[in-house]
Amino acid sequence: MAAVRQIPSQIEKHGTAKASWLAFWRDADGRQRSRSFGAGERGRRAARRFAIETQARQTLAIRQDEPGSWREFRDEFELSITALAASSIDAISRALDHYERLIGPVTMADISARSLDAYIAQRQSDGISAASIGVELAWLRKTFRTAYRWHLIAEVPQVDPPRSVRREPSFISSEEFSRMFRCCEDQQLQTLIAFLYTTGWRIGATLDLRWKLISGCTVRSPAEHNKGRRDAVIEIPQPTADLLDRWRPSAGSVRVFDLCYQTAAYRFRQLQQRAGLQPQQTRGEWYGFHDLRRGFATANCSRLSAFELQHQMQHRSIRTTQKYIAMAAAQSVAIAGKVHLPDVLRDAVLRDA
Repeated sequence: MAAVRQIPSQIEKHGTAKASWLAFWRDADGRQRSRSFGAGERGRRAARRFAIETQARQTLAIRQDEPGSWREFRDEFELSITALAASSIDAISRALDHYERLIGPVTMADISARSLDAYIAQRQSDGISAASIGVELAWLRKTFRTAYRWHLIAEVPQVDPPRSVRREPSFISSEEFSRMFRCCEDQQLQTLIAFLYTTGWRIGATLDLRWKLISGCTVRSPAEHNKGRRDAVIEIPQPTADLLDRWRPSAGSVRVFDLCYQTAAYRFRQLQQRAGLQPQQTRGEWYGFHDLRRGFATANCSRLSAFELQHQMQHRSIRTTQKYIAMAAAQSVAIAGKVHLPDVLRDAVLRDA
């Protein structure tokens, strides 16, 4: 049985906060082994993750001629990803649910490139977009890479994701947001869309936000709760802070927004219908939450520097922020109609008219 603990002599020498965390286990010959992962919460999490992986390999005891159970692997895998963001865990779970429903794996030997090709074909026949299938494949490949590291499969299946058509990114304009905000009768949803549109946050991090992280117009975003994986302190506009204060007495939860993603998305679509929105440039019938994020970038790219926008939107790389800035610039040019018309061409058109 793999275990995680600190050594008493190290605690006595360095103190609990600075003593390293170690994972202990016994190998196939019965000898006790150990591995150090450093001090602090990060070291403890890394040691625990390693212990879970080691225990999974020992429990399943997989050999190529005796493939292990898919169900046992999935149970062990889901224990190993508890440190991920809630939105990531939910996305992985949905992808695995679809894979089980369509392929029906029984043993680890059922994981193959052929099964992934069959999965892609079935999802396409269900009308799922190539981009969505690509996201699901990314999560499945993460799962299969873990199975490979645990020596449960001989290789990670290689597959070509379906090719998607590149489309212009969509965003919610200030006028569209105003229409939704005015006709929204759900106080929680109204506060949610205002927070998203005035902060540029991702929906996953927002639904995971706790009241204890908010102080007036300041919101702390811990590294483990955002995709950028760095601590950030974000300033929010005063009207948004006022909306949060008005919503707080009715919240009744440690989380600011006591909604799961599916419920929030359903109510957001209903709100768009009531507001009479008719999205033109979006891929689907209605806007998604990320269109609020792109709306924030479009409205603020001329007011904030690239690094300020990166900090506010919590991008890991400045290159991602630059893509949002380029998108906003393209939209502003298209809306303003700034294409230069040579005088000779203008004169020729007027003369013929």
